[in-house]
Amino acid sequence: MPLSCPTPECPGRLVRSTSLPLTYCSMCSTFTGETFSAGQGVGLYKVLRELCVLETSAHLSRFKLISDEQTLPVVAAYCNKDSLRLVPLLCELNRWDNANTFYAALKSCQTTAFDELKDYWAMRLRQIFQANARDIEYLIEALGYAAGILHKVSEYVAEEFEVPDMNAKVESGSIKVSKSDLVLGDSVTVSWKSCISEKSSKTNKRSKRKTHPTSAELTVTDMVTNESQSYSLGGEGSREFNPEHDTMFKIVFKGNSQISKPQSVSVKVFPPLEIKEFKASSNAIVEGCAVDLWWDVAGCKTLRLVIRDDAFCEETIDVSSQPGNRYTFAPARRSTVTLVARSSAGSLQQASLSIGVTQLPKIPMSMLSNLLPSEIEISSPELPSLDFSFDMLNISSVENHSLLPLPMRDKVRYYLHRLKKYFLEEL
Repeated sequence: MPLSCPTPECPGRLVRSTSLPLTYCSMCSTFTGETFSAGQGVGLYKVLRELCVLETSAHLSRFKLISDEQTLPVVAAYCNKDSLRLVPLLCELNRWDNANTFYAALKSCQTTAFDELKDYWAMRLRQIFQANARDIEYLIEALGYAAGILHKVSEYVAEEFEVPDMNAKVESGSIKVSKSDLVLGDSVTVSWKSCISEKSSKTNKRSKRKTHPTSAELTVTDMVTNESQSYSLGGEGSREFNPEHDTMFKIVFKGNSQISKPQSVSVKVFPPLEIKEFKASSNAIVEGCAVDLWWDVAGCKTLRLVIRDDAFCEETIDVSSQPGNRYTFAPARRSTVTLVARSSAGSLQQASLSIGVTQLPKIPMSMLSNLLPSEIEISSPELPSLDFSFDMLNISSVENHSLLPLPMRDKVRYYLHRLKKYFLEEL
């Protein structure tokens, strides 16, 4: 049975927390309950989660209790020692003018998009509040857990992120990518790590710590659109990106008041390799004839033709800069032609076609002497004798020689006419 609110003249009912000794009355916005001993509470993410549960039970809107400044003392009362460091940061966030915008974005966020949301808001909040990057990110993760977006959050250990000996400084760091050449649609993993030197100090008990609080600022720049996006990260880690164009990743490591020199690495993004067309002018030819090959390939760096015939003879031809994307050859026997394309990113694609060759009949050398005659006899009709005396020269008489073939008769008539005209002129 719900308990009545202990506040005088308040008709409200108390909502009891399931994991903390805490009750809440939505009518007068009052918390009651036992508090833990100083620093003996639970993690901040668990406290915020319970506030969200109380909101649901009290039919309140999401993040109403978390964003209420009167709730912060309750949050501090139930947090453990390490989490207490984040309570003032939560207070600054709730006092921020755009806090409602941040909480609205968190309400509508899906689990798969949480990393992107965290990166975006961590960068903004870090610039506004001048806070440690890890503190900001962890606070966003705790709020994501409270909203049910995340199902697991690690405990916050403040000492891991405290500023160590002032002699500790960032000397350098490293950044690298899993591959420098990408095909559009592929992802690349960017990993980084800071290198810290620390001078020994007998008076500083923390000088022997193995970890140091450094942060990193990663800037991702699209080399085509010149658009940039920055990410506030820890001193060591990795992240996956899906660039659409050539991209540069630049990182700066920070520790105490020290800032390392910027380091950068770039990746190139190539269009996907595709053999759009590969064909021959004919798939069947007669021996001695030639065949033309055409192709249309996108995104390739090198292009080769591999020709292999039925006698297992193989020839490789580089056609990367072949004019007109065309090659002509005359296969002696049935052949398989393979077009092999390779992109700048190293991907490989190929297409093949077969060309049949009809062989001509072969005559042995021993039979040639029987087929070729040793003598050739040419027979023609006997030509009649002609009287070429001037008196007897008559063109019409040629027509009487019916034994002459018509073409020859015309020629004889032509030359007789020339002879007669010549003699008349001379005389």
